[in-house]
Amino acid sequence: MSENIYMHVKGVWWLPEQPDAVVSGELYIYNDASMELTLHGRLLPQTEGTVDISQTADYIHGSAAGKNFSLINCHKKQTTISQPGIAISVYRCAEAFVGMHVTSEEDLCFEACDCYFSNLFEWVRITGFSIPDLDITKKDVEFKYSTPDPINILSSDDTQIAFKFKLTGLTLRGMTKDVNITQDLSVEIKTQTKTNYSILMKSVGSVQSFLGFLTQTKIHPYKIYFYNPGEEQPPVEYIFSSVRGLLFSAQTQTGIPLIEFREVYPRIGQAYEMWERKKEGLGPVIDLYMGNHYNQHLYMENVFLGLIHGIEAYHRAFVGGQNMDENEHSKIVEAMIDSVEDTHKSWAREKLEYTNELSLRRRLKQIFETNIDLLNEYVANWKRFVHKVVNTRNYFVHYDSNITERCTVGQDMYDATEILKLIIEMALLKELDFSTEEINTSLKRRYINFKYDHP
Repeated sequence: MSENIYMHVKGVWWLPEQPDAVVSGELYIYNDASMELTLHGRLLPQTEGTVDISQTADYIHGSAAGKNFSLINCHKKQTTISQPGIAISVYRCAEAFVGMHVTSEEDLCFEACDCYFSNLFEWVRITGFSIPDLDITKKDVEFKYSTPDPINILSSDDTQIAFKFKLTGLTLRGMTKDVNITQDLSVEIKTQTKTNYSILMKSVGSVQSFLGFLTQTKIHPYKIYFYNPGEEQPPVEYIFSSVRGLLFSAQTQTGIPLIEFREVYPRIGQAYEMWERKKEGLGPVIDLYMGNHYNQHLYMENVFLGLIHGIEAYHRAFVGGQNMDENEHSKIVEAMIDSVEDTHKSWAREKLEYTNELSLRRRLKQIFETNIDLLNEYVANWKRFVHKVVNTRNYFVHYDSNITERCTVGQDMYDATEILKLIIEMALLKELDFSTEEINTSLKRRYINFKYDHP
């Protein structure tokens, strides 16, 4: 099998509403986030006098390699006809469920899922294997395995989330010449009642963001299984482009974590509950920060602007503040609007709508003044830093050539961007109730010997 292919199966395929109209074909699931079904015949009837390239199917069922398949949101990519007239149809599929046939949304309701994340074990580093005295020269070589206890992340009235350990991959070859046993670590999400898989996937996304932030590595879900505890039906594998497309970027990547697991382990559940509770306000900040984290190919200017927007979103949601009392501001705005001609009132109201919002300069000033003991270690002159960052943002937004000499460029911009990252990391850790001492330890580990000291 090609290294670019995750799964290739041959079987028969049909529409749920036409189970007798079976067509042979092959399903390819690639590692570049795409799924293609190649059929030797027509699955959908062709309308006379038309080209059927745009035909779609909500569901396509299949049976291949001893498993049931359900392909969802399938769009015909192309149709070719060869001699003696056999049609070859290729469909692009958005999602796949391996292990069941889906006919409606009701079939896609589950109580639980197991999600395997890349690089999670390298952060947790808990193993059940014990080899007291490994000496292969001895006649008797022994090892023991005791499954570690689950680690609870969230326990609410309707949802439970936990790290779960288990042994997989036991293989015995030939006359037991060698043995291969693997400890897997998954995140188990359980609900009290059956819920649509899309709701469970939202929890998967939330856990992914939380772990990605703490570990500062690329945390990707590379395998997902849905199931209903207590029912005989085995777990169903769920495949969608974002999962499979990131499988091989899921290979071990070590970095400097923001928080070590051993540091957060006693209260990781509390930290995650705080993450969930503040998710609405933190959402834009997390998206802007993690977007830069997961995409290493952005231009520096894009990274800079994304982090600036993240800081502004954080300050607006959790610090707040206005230039003046809202009632006083409204009176001033109305007075100014009343003073202009009627034909200009609409324009004036639009221009004055956000004049009570704090400027970026004032937001950064407040952040530095509030956290001066932490940030002084990384910025030699914070007022100069704020001035240059504001000028740089203004240049990228307005492209005013008059301020280019007062902007950050090259190494200066890179170092300024690192400080902006540090500010967001500090702010998010504070919102997760980490102490000043813990935040200081984290920042020193990640930004050792780093200080912004550009003129």
